[in-house]
Amino acid sequence: RWDAVLKGDQKKAYTYLTPEVRKTLTEEAYLKQARPTAAHQIKALRADCESAECMVVVEFTAKTGRRDLPPEITTSYRERWVRDQGQWWFKP
Repeated sequence: RWDAVLKGDQKKAYTYLTPEVRKTLTEEAYLKQARPTAAHQIKALRADCESAECMVVVEFTAKTGRRDLPPEITTSYRERWVRDQGQWWFKP
């Protein structure tokens, strides 16, 4: 999913959303709200899983483009992934 986001391929990123989410959020609506990311480097640090759900800690590095900040910042956050019928999906 993040490879697609970093390449600006939001159509591909949409395909990683859970089928449940895609039932209520059309591709067209997703593409309208999708924004380019400032991140240029992403890595998964760890996954804490219980049966069919994982919380993945993702670290990303982005250029700030501001003189009053360091040239790059690195931060992390958690993403939820769920397994449905043997397939893993991103659940925002």
